Amino acid sequence: MPLTPTSVMEYRLKTEGGKKLYKKRSMTVEPVLGHIKEVIGFDRFMRRGAKACICE
Repeated sequence: MPLTPTSVMEYRLKTEGGKKLYKKRSMTVEPVLGHIKEVIGFDRFMRRGAKACICE
């Protein structure tokens, strides 16, 4: 049975290194995204596609 991306990620998060890395995410990435969404009011792009979003 082939491994799915979800099962691979679950395994990585159960390892000691994976736990440390994921815990670090909550201190670095999540507060910034929360600030952008709540304070600035930005929650979606008006245009589709990576190139269009970079311009926006």
